[in-house]
Amino acid sequence: MTSRESAQATPFRAQPFRCTAVRGSCIHTSCGTLVYRSAGLPLPTAGQVFYARHNRRSGCWAQVSA
Repeated sequence: MTSRESAQATPFRAQPFRCTAVRGSCIHTSCGTLVYRSAGLPLPTAGQVFYARHNRRSGCWAQVSA
């Protein structure tokens, strides 16, 4: 599999974010992106780096690690 095929096979790559605050179901990040928390994953604390994936259909970011 080439790198191009690999990129197409995994369109929802996880990206690192630094948490600044958690309010309700949203995790606020240092770059201003809102990430929706995932049920079953612990919430990150302020200053902690966590990973999220972008859903192209909804346009939202969702937490994939704590």
